Amino acid sequence: MLQIKSPIEKVSVSNEKAYSVLNNLVNKKIENIPGITDWKAIDNGCSFCVQGNVTCEVSITEQVPYSKVAYKVNTDKKISADVVFTLNTTNDFATDIQAQLTADVPFFLQPMIKGLAEQFLGTAMQYLKTAIEKS
Repeated sequence: MLQIKSPIEKVSVSNEKAYSVLNNLVNKKIENIPGITDWKAIDNGCSFCVQGNVTCEVSITEQVPYSKVAYKVNTDKKISADVVFTLNTTNDFATDIQAQLTADVPFFLQPMIKGLAEQFLGTAMQYLKTAIEKS
């Protein structure tokens, strides 16, 4: 199993508002994320293409109000992953968000995939932060 944690992103909103956006990610496209195309809503989730060569289907698997939202990601390349966003209120009434990706990737492919996955997750967190703060 490949496990990656994103950097912690501080957003200047309550955990209730951050949770609301995370809880609705599969219903609303976050605009202008580089490499993401062909976004569309599907039953209980969404699908999109990454870098023009991997199609992903995403659905919510767990929701813990104001503290966690978990997603299942399945790709057309027969790789699946779980992505869990955790939310923590900070002393300055902001929210810290961190994502953890756990992917079912064969051991011999992990070195090739890890760097790209870390970069993509970090970029996605920056766009997610912007989307949360603008909502």
